[in-house]
Amino acid sequence: RADGTLSPERVRATFERAAAAEGLRVEPFAPGLDLLSSALAPAGPVTMEAVLALPQGQTLLDRYLRRVPQGWKSVVKLYNLPGRPKREVPQAAVDLADSVGSGARLTGMNTLSRSLRGEIRRDALVSGLIGLAAVFLMLWLDFRSIRAAFLALVPLAIGILWMIGAMVVLDLHLNFMNIFVITMILGIGVDYGIHVIHRFREEHQRTGGDAVDAVEETARGVLLAAMTTVVGFGSLATSHYPGLVSMGLVSTLGTFATALVAVAVVPAWLSLRHGLRPLR
Repeated sequence: RADGTLSPERVRATFERAAAAEGLRVEPFAPGLDLLSSALAPAGPVTMEAVLALPQGQTLLDRYLRRVPQGWKSVVKLYNLPGRPKREVPQAAVDLADSVGSGARLTGMNTLSRSLRGEIRRDALVSGLIGLAAVFLMLWLDFRSIRAAFLALVPLAIGILWMIGAMVVLDLHLNFMNIFVITMILGIGVDYGIHVIHRFREEHQRTGGDAVDAVEETARGVLLAAMTTVVGFGSLATSHYPGLVSMGLVSTLGTFATALVAVAVVPAWLSLRHGLRPLR
């Protein structure tokens, strides 16, 4: 290196000082230090024949080189700079592989994790859209009204927006585990709006008048159901595993937000639309 960090003289001097501090003799290590010095400051290009001439040359080549019909394949290990995120693939490494051409490929846990994150996000988006379409179809078949079906989805839509906003505030990031909690909220969050709308329509058709009190009774049941769900899934937040903790927090935020919208926004909209007295 230009700063002399890997200069043979500096490495040998550092080793000798460390050995002397531990009360060790330097002479037994001399052959290894000489070999290291020649490796750090080669007089010319290191040929394959020169490596094979070493006692462990063949073993060394087998670790990093392999002959293929098209020629040779080699493995080059890259190490991130200090202070850089260890879980991210350095952009410089990506650019280096691209500059070499199609014959160079990045691999390793960081690269695999980045690829999996992209695939999981795409799959979660597709799964969420399919689930949302299926839920809307079932709501339309049940209510026989597109407006009522959309209204039942209001707690889900607003609740998920609130959940994502709270995640930003709390610095919670989507990962392999909690991203599918959002698809789970599709099934849990829509239930609350369904219960409120069904109770309202049932009471309004039966009495032909004020159904607010009945909706308020249902709202209490919805909140209780939401609290039991929060307690159940929220208990994951007490885990020592970060993935389970994030699942517990995200499910708690999503469940609470969708339930709150179902008991506050939906009854208010129903009462205004039907000209009923305001909810208490």
